[in-house]
Amino acid sequence: MAYIPGVTIQSGIRGLLLITLIFTALNIFIKPILKFILSPIIILTLGLGLLLINAVILFILDLLTEQLTIQGVLPLMLATLLISAANFVIHVVKK
Repeated sequence: MAYIPGVTIQSGIRGLLLITLIFTALNIFIKPILKFILSPIIILTLGLGLLLINAVILFILDLLTEQLTIQGVLPLMLATLLISAANFVIHVVKK
């Protein structure tokens, strides 16, 4: 499956579930540490530093799984923007 050119998810639903599980684990355990370390950058950029953190999480996910392949920086940034937009919508709806 390829929703963003340069980002492919292989192995169908089973691969997608594995990627989702690992992505959730990274968001639970690694993202708070990155937010703490990069908090000055987040404050100086008025929150845009969170895009950097999401990009790092996606890059780590690409390294950890064979089912996800991100080919280049532009697809990584597009995927990061998509995930950030989804997080924003979920956050707004949740309140």
